[in-house]
Amino acid sequence: MSTPTSEFLTSQVLPIFPHRGGRPLRDVRLEHLARASLTFDFLSQGQVGYAGDDENARPVRPRSLYDLKKWMADHFPHARYRGAFPEDTLYFTFCSDRIAMRLEEAIPVPRDDLWWLAAPGDSLLLSDRRIHHYISVYDVDFDSDRIYLLDPWPERVFLKKGLNAVGIEAVVDPETTSPRLVSISRSEFLRVIVGVITKDTPDLIEHYLTDHPTQRESLEVQLAFGLALMDAEEFVLARFAVAHFKAALRLAEAVANQEQIDYAKVRLYVALVEAHYHQRWSGDALASKPFDDELRHLTDRNPKDVLLSGARMEELCRLSHAAGVSEDYVSAMTFLNIAVDRFPDGEEPRRLRAKVRVLRQEYNGALDDVTQALFHNARRIRELEDQRDAWHPDDHYSRDDDKARIDGLKKRRFDELDMRVVALINLDRLTEARGAAKELIAHAPDQSGGYAKMAVVERLLGSESAALAYMQQALERERDPRMRANMESLIRTGTTT
Repeated sequence: MSTPTSEFLTSQVLPIFPHRGGRPLRDVRLEHLARASLTFDFLSQGQVGYAGDDENARPVRPRSLYDLKKWMADHFPHARYRGAFPEDTLYFTFCSDRIAMRLEEAIPVPRDDLWWLAAPGDSLLLSDRRIHHYISVYDVDFDSDRIYLLDPWPERVFLKKGLNAVGIEAVVDPETTSPRLVSISRSEFLRVIVGVITKDTPDLIEHYLTDHPTQRESLEVQLAFGLALMDAEEFVLARFAVAHFKAALRLAEAVANQEQIDYAKVRLYVALVEAHYHQRWSGDALASKPFDDELRHLTDRNPKDVLLSGARMEELCRLSHAAGVSEDYVSAMTFLNIAVDRFPDGEEPRRLRAKVRVLRQEYNGALDDVTQALFHNARRIRELEDQRDAWHPDDHYSRDDDKARIDGLKKRRFDELDMRVVALINLDRLTEARGAAKELIAHAPDQSGGYAKMAVVERLLGSESAALAYMQQALERERDPRMRANMESLIRTGTTT
């Protein structure tokens, strides 16, 4: 087992180890990304205090494999658009099939398969049924059947002799080694492994099924793979999910499991519709045809309203978004009407329907929807603020998680307030529009949007001087060069629209 050399210490980038068994190497960009995350773990060794040493140690917030995967995914997409990795990259969560987890949350596989899956940079959930611990994979040596792990506190890790309930005796590197690695044997790994979170492309699925061919006939595994692809919320992945939902439907029909048949049909319908729209965006006139044919075949045998009645709120919202991007506003409204009727307390269906109604110039309906969306948004922000403030003062991770969710809701609120101003302007309710624009400014005083909207309202009310003053304030806050150039032109010509 090699350890970092002086070259690593100079470059601060962990090397990519040669493939020695198990799953194939990923795209080289993903291997570099995995090593970058391990570098961060290495640099933090010994730099972070151990919470259990506090005089009044805080309770640890429970975080399931799925919770952690979603947290990782929330922090992942931003680099995608810089070409840092393949566009079809996603996180997979695998768990031991002895663990009770929903198929929507994890792919259940035999524990032996988790050894095959584990790769550098992955996160493992380990447990001796008393202690549950997340740890990073540094390397897997298939020649010696030993896995090397990177932990912030290697001297405290529960895998050491006498610190766990299942007799594991991990080997921990001496303090002179950098980084300090924790290693256990394959048999020890299988005693404590609960699940693996890994980043890869859909290629991983085919590699896994090729190496474990009996899993192709597992209804649960085929469903779980399709659900994992759809859970990534990337339209580019829908076409890959179609094949797995078709396989799941075939397997469910073979055993006449009506509940699973109905479930697989709905998931297949959602994946086909998303794939249909995404392929239309590709610019290839024939790209969507295979999915169109499959969709027609499915809906010929199953009424569309029955299929949609089994869709979840987030699925209906995704379908509406896909249709809306394709300017198929009739279908988008169909999906959103169902979502609003079935989930009356949901903010997102109302927000999206308001957006479609603005595009269709249905301003009364848009105003009603956005008013309801703002109500639900405010309620959810209050709930999360109460939850954030209830955590232990030292529980920065939990507080930061809630803060990130609150920030996301506040960004969504800006969008909703903006639509409210637009609707009021187009309904010629200008006094109300002025008040709404003031609320938009108060909500985000550092952004240009509220000031630009107020400039429009003031001009429509006949106050050109006020309009130009607000446009100047918008210009001072605008960062986009093209928007700045447009605002400067309006100010020079003495207009605001």
